[in-house]
Amino acid sequence: MRRAIIYLTILLLGCSTAGCRREEPEPETVPIVVVEPEDIAVARVTELSAGPQISGSLEPEVEASILSEISGTVTTAPALEGERVSVGTLLAEIAEPALAERRRSIETAIAAAELAAENARRDLERMRTLAAAGAVARREIETAQNVLAAAETELATAEAQLADLIKDEEATTITAPIDGIVSARLVSRGDVVMVGTELYRIVDPRSMMLEADLPAEWMIGIRVGSPARFKVRGYPNRIFVGSVRRINPAAEPMTRHIVLHISIPNPGGTLIAGLFAEGWITTTARETLAVPTDAVRRERRGNAEDPAREDPALGEGREYTMRIRSGTVEKVWVKTGIRDERRELVEIVSGIQKGDTVLVGPAMEIEPGAAIRVERLARPPNRVQ
Repeated sequence: MRRAIIYLTILLLGCSTAGCRREEPEPETVPIVVVEPEDIAVARVTELSAGPQISGSLEPEVEASILSEISGTVTTAPALEGERVSVGTLLAEIAEPALAERRRSIETAIAAAELAAENARRDLERMRTLAAAGAVARREIETAQNVLAAAETELATAEAQLADLIKDEEATTITAPIDGIVSARLVSRGDVVMVGTELYRIVDPRSMMLEADLPAEWMIGIRVGSPARFKVRGYPNRIFVGSVRRINPAAEPMTRHIVLHISIPNPGGTLIAGLFAEGWITTTARETLAVPTDAVRRERRGNAEDPAREDPALGEGREYTMRIRSGTVEKVWVKTGIRDERRELVEIVSGIQKGDTVLVGPAMEIEPGAAIRVERLARPPNRVQ
């Protein structure tokens, strides 16, 4: 028995010296993912606006096309393209030699008609005097009255011809009907023009118009006076503000779209007709919590047989964002509201709070539970070859 106890004691001592003890498990380490400042965003309260986007070419709201009202030869056309003109500014003069001959003929006809009318009046007065004395019959007075009426008709006809002539003479001098800028000069000295020939075009640059058509379902919230904002090609850093001036009361028969006419004030004349504009009509605007649109994703809802395959019958999946909380990534379900396409922001109705940090863009692929550290990664310097 004593030998057995000693032997057991030796075995125990041997195990202790040989390290025969239960080892404690090493703590599990979590890898740290490094992201850059561009990969994160902070939920902030800001003003969001939403509404349909529109585009088209700018056209002047007020434009005058000046047509020739007479045939003839252009003797002068001093107004040039790009010149600013005001009402009454001389644009062109047209020579029509036949007008002088017409004036002589009409003036001669008027003089003859006036003389005939005067003689007929005197004859009528004489006949009335003689009739009162019983010297002439009643029918003589009626004849004198008819002669006077015919002479007065001839005089009225000649005077009407003179009025038409004066209009034609005035039409030989073409002046600007509105204040504006000459956008097109279509004739030159020596050109022969006919009635209806376009001579000039003048635009008023103080206001531009954009015509846009929208599907009927996008018209909710749009009314006359609804604000619109535009970016115009050629002015990348400027936003121009306008408003809906008119809404066509009927949809286009082919597209079933509704045409809007949007007025854009242009007091400084900065905008030019023909430039392409892109903008949006504001139908909703409010101060609200928002994050970048690429910080929110929609979970795909698969069917039971193939979870990776999206099943339209299940409808759209829930939306989520990847929030950083205490240096760790977590998946948070959110409810969104309006989307500001211009600023690429989306409203967060519930799920996260003001000041929360979320991942954006490709960084959203990081798995929940990963440890996150934000720092600027060093990049190799660019070398000129």
